[in-house]
Amino acid sequence: MNKFKLILGIGLSLSVLLAADHSWSYSGKHGPEHWGDDFITCKVGNTQSPINIIKSQVSEGGKKVEIDYKNANATIENNGHTVQINYPKGNYATIGDDKYELIQFHFHTPGENAIDGKVAPLEAHFVGKDSKGKYAVIAVLFEEGKINGTLQQVIHTMPTKVNVTHHVHNVKINGLLPKDDDAYQFSGSLTTPPCTQDIEWVVLKEPVSAARSQIKALSKVMGHNARPLQKLNNREIKAN
Repeated sequence: MNKFKLILGIGLSLSVLLAADHSWSYSGKHGPEHWGDDFITCKVGNTQSPINIIKSQVSEGGKKVEIDYKNANATIENNGHTVQINYPKGNYATIGDDKYELIQFHFHTPGENAIDGKVAPLEAHFVGKDSKGKYAVIAVLFEEGKINGTLQQVIHTMPTKVNVTHHVHNVKINGLLPKDDDAYQFSGSLTTPPCTQDIEWVVLKEPVSAARSQIKALSKVMGHNARPLQKLNNREIKAN
């Protein structure tokens, strides 16, 4: 089977989980306050994401995080909600004793998770799946600074029109990751409908640099695609 077709197929299968259709949006009558009308978990779920991480309330004892992603050819799509890069098999992140294979990563402008009430201008989510079908999301927060070479590669190849997919060669994925794997960890959900819960969340502490022009370029294509903060309820946030 053609490698690009395989990558695209993986991305499309995940879109079922992510409800990647156009019956929801980030504003108006289909905005976040109305998601629960069609996707009940978005309304009644008690471990929803994103959240505000208050550092003074974080406990120690988090799981060890090891990320082993490699450069690869991939596909990049504009699905109407985000710019998403569908990644080939063979790239893993280990969280504690669980190994998650990277399926795709995508972006939010502004960021979604907050640290002491502060939201990053850009956030990337690396979505992985383990052998039992459980999902994990590794979040990377970006701060304004120098140009990010990998992000420039994404911007250069991303489709500006909805439902268009391009091929992108030799994605230098580690340029989107900090050097340090220290992270905040909690149980959460998808931040998009159907807001599926029991998602292992890892928010890396160290931010990654991106130029203001790059953040604006992504925002111009995606618009405001951040879900409002959700209640923590009785969840515990740990750090490694």
